[in-house]
Amino acid sequence: MDRIESGLLTVPEASAFLRLKTSTIRAWVLKRKVVHLKVGGRVFLRRSDLEALITASVVPAISNAPCDAFKTTGNSPPLRANKKTAPSSTSADVDAR
Repeated sequence: MDRIESGLLTVPEASAFLRLKTSTIRAWVLKRKVVHLKVGGRVFLRRSDLEALITASVVPAISNAPCDAFKTTGNSPPLRANKKTAPSSTSADVDAR
């Protein structure tokens, strides 16, 4: 049986599957954040474990209608000004110059 058919992936194959850098996968292996196998110094990851990782990482929507999150109810607090923007000049500021 072929290794890929059995569900074992190398680090580069796992990174391609998850669309992450190989260094991220290697860091996860080093920190034991992902289930892995070591055979003769080589690291393998099971496709089923990676699929479980994807399933566990799903962030559920707030509601069934995604547009509802952007509707205003009239009770929302006023928006705060961005601290990086300069305050707008008033006509009194213009006259003072």
